[in-house]
Amino acid sequence: MGDEKLSTLLGTAILPAVIDYLTTGGEDFQATLDQFYRSKLFTQLSDPATGLWHLSAATLAEMYNEERLLGDFTVPEEQS
Repeated sequence: MGDEKLSTLLGTAILPAVIDYLTTGGEDFQATLDQFYRSKLFTQLSDPATGLWHLSAATLAEMYNEERLLGDFTVPEEQS
């Protein structure tokens, strides 16, 4: 997948779904989005070579929460 297509996919489908998943407890959508943009996960998610873009919103949200708690995250072995 090319950078332009990935950027469109991130902005229209992936990020809104992940942030919605993360803000179900009433957290501020924009603040959560801003924090997510500064994460290591977002950096890797933005790189088409990693293939992280095809993971579910729930999995990406779990990975982000893991990064927030531990400073890093684990990529699931089976990425589907």
